[in-house]
Amino acid sequence: MRIYIYEVRSASDGNVDVRFTLQYGDCTARWEGREIPAIGTHDVELEIPSTLVWAKDVVACSNVTPSISSSEKCSRVVGVLEEIIDGVALLRIGSDIVQIEISGAASVHGLAVCLSVPLLKVFPLSF
Repeated sequence: MRIYIYEVRSASDGNVDVRFTLQYGDCTARWEGREIPAIGTHDVELEIPSTLVWAKDVVACSNVTPSISSSEKCSRVVGVLEEIIDGVALLRIGSDIVQIEISGAASVHGLAVCLSVPLLKVFPLSF
């Protein structure tokens, strides 16, 4: 996933948070790289670090337009569930795929969903 970081800030717990834009919206996430990132374009892997609960953190939605956004309390991700196998789901966000852990969901394919998560993480990719 390609993002453009426009703000880097120290979190209250000593970690580094980044604000960034991407083709799906504008978001804040915890930076998981060894070095503090520079302002600019970065290729990253997006991670949703918690196990999500069906009908609580993940709900079906009519909006099929992929998006990622943040507020002070949580981040919201809209995508399409490609499949769920043994509690691991593939979530398609536009042309990108993110693995998520999910409990309480039946096997579905092609369902548009909205996720509400307390924290997103991004890991820099090295090529």
